[in-house]
Amino acid sequence: MNRISITTCALCMSLAASAQVNYTIKGTASGMDGQTVYLNDAENSQTTAMDSVIISNNAFTFKGTQPKVCFATVSAGRARTTLILEDGTVNVSLNSPGKATGTPTNDILEACNEKINAFNSEYKALRQQASELKEEDKAKMLELEKKWEDVSNRQTAVVKECINQNLNNIVGAQLLRRFESSLSSEEVTKILAAASPVMKENGYTQAVIKHQVAMKRAEVGQKYTDVKMKDVNGQEVALSDYIGKGKYVLIDFWASWCGPCRGEMPHVKAAYEKFAPKGFEVVGISLDSKKEAWMKGIKDLGITWPQMSDLKGWKCEGAAVYGIRAIPATLLVDPNGMIIGKNLRGEEIEKKLNEVLK
Repeated sequence: MNRISITTCALCMSLAASAQVNYTIKGTASGMDGQTVYLNDAENSQTTAMDSVIISNNAFTFKGTQPKVCFATVSAGRARTTLILEDGTVNVSLNSPGKATGTPTNDILEACNEKINAFNSEYKALRQQASELKEEDKAKMLELEKKWEDVSNRQTAVVKECINQNLNNIVGAQLLRRFESSLSSEEVTKILAAASPVMKENGYTQAVIKHQVAMKRAEVGQKYTDVKMKDVNGQEVALSDYIGKGKYVLIDFWASWCGPCRGEMPHVKAAYEKFAPKGFEVVGISLDSKKEAWMKGIKDLGITWPQMSDLKGWKCEGAAVYGIRAIPATLLVDPNGMIIGKNLRGEEIEKKLNEVLK
């Protein structure tokens, strides 16, 4: 091996070593002696803990290395605190409110959280006022809804400010993931375009990018994306078994445990009974996790149209394909497989079907 090669290899090894993150976590957990505290990767849904120790004298310590700066959680029982693994010593409190401070990026995240959480007292007061209203106090409820919207708008403005101030680090990534639903697709796209490589490569940002792609599949004007799961008999079925067969098909995302879904089901049932003879079909995609509950929901609600589920709850692959994070949700697909309606609810379903099935 020549001298240049040796020097180059030595330089590469030096850079690789310096790229590693050496962290120390010093934690406090009052009243939790004897419990096990776990250190987990927060950016990936792994089930195996990175490390674990027993809490002693109201304290615990973790030491280790990571390939790069990343998010993690420490948890014991129901107590849980999010932190950033970076060079230095992170001081973590598991007692409410959980905090992580002591290193540059953790301090930035904590400062942002304080600004964002400052609105919690206003939300709490509005919830209390709403709980004291009587059913006939509709005018007062509308007034509270307007106040809630005002608080939400002001909080979202703070969130956007914090994200835009941290496009060069992973704090921006975590805030974007947490508050993605409060931002428009245009706002998310703008943030992603301005994000640094460090922020873009973070697991939270990658999750946002994946979700944005999925949501585009559910837009009106897009061709439907096929999904395969099991029916109530355990047989594999696909959306393509029903779509593209000359009918208008409503894809209905629901779950037996979802109150609003159950409240919406009579409207779906009425539309199905009225328009099925004219070329209308409904396919339910359930976000249930237990087959017994799913089957009971179908029976109790009088559902007679095709159903499919992978019984993975919120991890339902059919919902993930379309970026569904709230239910009930619907997609109306025409005989050519094109999405022509989205999130139709109540009388909107029949109104749309009256337009296309004249």
